[in-house]
Amino acid sequence: MMKCAYSHIPDPFDSEDKYFSCKELAEFTCCDFGGPVCSEHKCRCSKPINMEKLHIVTRADLPPGAQGVQSCHAAIQFCHEHPGVEQQWFRESNHLVWLKVPDEIALEKLIDKAERLGVKYSVFREPDFGNRLTAIAFEPGKMGRKVCSGLKLANPNF
Repeated sequence: MMKCAYSHIPDPFDSEDKYFSCKELAEFTCCDFGGPVCSEHKCRCSKPINMEKLHIVTRADLPPGAQGVQSCHAAIQFCHEHPGVEQQWFRESNHLVWLKVPDEIALEKLIDKAERLGVKYSVFREPDFGNRLTAIAFEPGKMGRKVCSGLKLANPNF
C-alpha cells in the first residue's frame, strides 16, 4: 500500500491500487475523490481506485508528432471495435499508458503475443504511410499489461 497523497505524489505509471487521505486532500472529500484513503486516515469510503490502463503502443522510428497522432488513432479504433471494454474502462479508470517499440516488426510481434494470450487489441494502419502498421491499443487489465511488459514509455520526459 502506498503512502497518502500528502506525503507522496503517486506515480501514474505504477499499477498498484492508490490510497489517499480525504483529510489531507483539503479540496476533496473522500466521496468527491471516489473513496480512496490511506490506511492511516481511515474513512467510511475506503475502496481502491481502479487504475487499469489502456495500453497504447507506437513505433519509435516515427517522428514524435506522428507517434502521438498514430497512438490517438489506435485508441479511437479500440473504442469502436471494443465498445463494452472501452465503456467499462472509461467509467472505472480512464487511465492510459503510452509505450513504444523500435519498429513495425516489433509491433507485429506484439500482435502475435496478444493473439496467443487472447488479449483484445486494435491496430491502426496509416494510409499516408503506405498502410503500414503504426500503433496498437491493447485492452486494459492484467493481460494487456502482460503483452506490454518490458516496453519503454513513448515519452519518458512526460
